[in-house]
Amino acid sequence: MEFPDVPIEWGVIEAVTTHRNGTLVKDRVVMAGEPVALAIRVSADRMMSTSDNIVEFKVDIVDKDCVHVYGANIR
Repeated sequence: MEFPDVPIEWGVIEAVTTHRNGTLVKDRVVMAGEPVALAIRVSADRMMSTSDNIVEFKVDIVDKDCVHVYGANIR
């Protein structure tokens, strides 16, 4: 991904706040490195050989730390 005239800094952005009910809420965004692998997840542990059985495969492009690489394409 390229952003003309926008400096890019590698690192982590973390947001921490408290919900109105007192619960601590955290979220983080980790800047990914170079794409190195495909990570494959399936929606079910087992697949039955029936005509109505569907298993969803989710394929993600990740860096060496398994962080999703936004904008990566398989060429």
